[in-house]
Amino acid sequence: MVIAKCQYPENYTLVKNHVFETQPCKNNALTSGLCKFHDPTYLKDTTRKDVEDSFTRMLNDAIKHNKKIRCVGYHLSNIDITGIFTKEVHFDHITFHGKVNFDNSTFEKDVQLSNCVFEKEVSFSGATFNEE
Repeated sequence: MVIAKCQYPENYTLVKNHVFETQPCKNNALTSGLCKFHDPTYLKDTTRKDVEDSFTRMLNDAIKHNKKIRCVGYHLSNIDITGIFTKEVHFDHITFHGKVNFDNSTFEKDVQLSNCVFEKEVSFSGATFNEE
């Protein structure tokens, strides 16, 4: 049985000299054809805890394994992460429907929050940004 991948149309990866190239989403699709992060109705139809837990696991894995974080077009609920991000963190066109907390986190490389919507509070209290 083949599991379909998310059909979100715009997922970009930063390449050298600020040139972007398209890269498809690698997450498994729901019946809508989109993954749970890209489907804007998924948070309304299911518990937000599922999306929160999945996204938190993804971020913690990136922290643990020193991976870049690139998320485009996600719909997220509450995010509460404290960690040391050793690689770039890029969020683009994300709608944060809940509270966002990166208190006391350390960002050693570039952090970009482009075209994001924050519907509730966002906090980077005590966060350290080391990229020049």
